[in-house]
Amino acid sequence: MMTDKPFDLHSLKKEFHKRLHQTENLEGLEEIRVCYFGKKGILQDLMGMLRLAPKEKIPELGKEINLFKEELTKDLEGKKRNVEERLLALSLEKEKFDITLPGKIRNRAHSHPVLDVIEKMTEILRSLGLKEVHSNEIEAETVNFDLLNFPADHPAKDMQDTFYLDDSMLLRTHTTTFQVPMMRQHQPPMALFCAGRVFRNEEVTSRSHQQFSQIDAFHLGKGVSMADLLSLLKLFYRRLFGDNVLLRFRKSYFPFTEPSVEIDISCIRCEQKGCPICKHTGWLEVAGAGMMHPNVIKAGGHDPDIYTGWAFGMGVDRTLMLLHNIPDIRMLWESDTRFLHQF
Repeated sequence: MMTDKPFDLHSLKKEFHKRLHQTENLEGLEEIRVCYFGKKGILQDLMGMLRLAPKEKIPELGKEINLFKEELTKDLEGKKRNVEERLLALSLEKEKFDITLPGKIRNRAHSHPVLDVIEKMTEILRSLGLKEVHSNEIEAETVNFDLLNFPADHPAKDMQDTFYLDDSMLLRTHTTTFQVPMMRQHQPPMALFCAGRVFRNEEVTSRSHQQFSQIDAFHLGKGVSMADLLSLLKLFYRRLFGDNVLLRFRKSYFPFTEPSVEIDISCIRCEQKGCPICKHTGWLEVAGAGMMHPNVIKAGGHDPDIYTGWAFGMGVDRTLMLLHNIPDIRMLWESDTRFLHQF
């Protein structure tokens, strides 16, 4: 880069401007800056070579070098600004858009339909005076079965029906597990409900799944009767399905209630004319209920001779399928966005 004449600033300036003119990117300009103004650059070499000049010439040559440096620095900065402005203009040109074009559709997240129907059902229960509580999805076998008056040889305890985690712990098979722990924590009167997932080791079909949601409720107090239970259920289902829905109660058996009933509603799809959903009977089974068994009340730490109570449990998934005419329960858990976007 240097000529034989150590202070041939004219040649250096000419070469500098030639390189500057040929460079159209910031990387190249940075290379020029380092070459001329870096710690080992040409300007440093010029300053080092002052010692070769006569002493009386050093001040004058030093001044020339400084002016030379200021001129080249100014030209380099000007070129850099021009390149930056050009690159910005190109970038803006690529990013510009036509404001008259329609906007892009953005899919927003929303709650799962199962959560929506849980909220709808629990809101009705809250309006009827029940308080919501929560319980564990992993529970002890004694809480899931024994304290709820299940016989020791009950088939629900078998490995093929229940997901056991070890010899004593399991995934709860129903939300009824919340009853005894809540009775032990509170004094009557109490009217509570619990909503959540339950798990059963069943074959997955269009009507059954290994995980689904339930809502359980109970009311314990003095003078609580079966009539109270039936009245509340009528109010609940009329608010959920409409004032025209009819209810019927069939005698049944559950270990934790006595007497026990199953609740059917008139088919909301065919209005009891008969259809595949109700199997042409005009009725749909929606819940199980009854008066709390004395042994369950005792397990909760209360005297069944003083206190009585009712309890019921209902499936959330089945209710959702009825509300929206969904033919297959598996559709609720397959994460198919085409299905979920309908809600």
